[in-house]
Amino acid sequence: SKSSPVNVVFYSVVWDCTSKKNGEDLGSSTNGGVSDCLLNGLYKNTVTGKNYNDLRKARPVATARYELYYVWCKKYSPNSKIMLIDFRDTYFELNPFSSNEVGGLLQNEMMLFAEHNPSVTIRTSGFNKKWVHDCYSSAHLDSYGDNSVLCSGSTMGGQPAIYKYL
Repeated sequence: SKSSPVNVVFYSVVWDCTSKKNGEDLGSSTNGGVSDCLLNGLYKNTVTGKNYNDLRKARPVATARYELYYVWCKKYSPNSKIMLIDFRDTYFELNPFSSNEVGGLLQNEMMLFAEHNPSVTIRTSGFNKKWVHDCYSSAHLDSYGDNSVLCSGSTMGGQPAIYKYL
């Protein structure tokens, strides 16, 4: 059987970051994703070619990356399959879209992956516990705290589904 080539696209971003501790300019260092950063130059004037500075408040890379995903996702055809991953801890042994389960994803479907429960729950994950508590309330944490953490660092699906997700 003839195998089709695997197309992997890697995007590189130059961040403009500051330290959360003291506001020190860190340049393009994201400090492991915990710095507050701007996305200067992500958008540009199509007539003049001039890049725009990001006028919004600096935000963590963990949040800003979704805007990058959104912008990049718009460049793909509705027939494309997209995988959003945290690349630092990802290794491939095979084409991730080659299995029947994943390769058969329809354009309007996507897959989310959960952390191992009961080892990691919303309540036992420091990041997720804080996000649920700070964004919603203690009552929400009480209601959902024993649920599995869905890992936003590993998401895959058809372009229309990923676009809607973003």
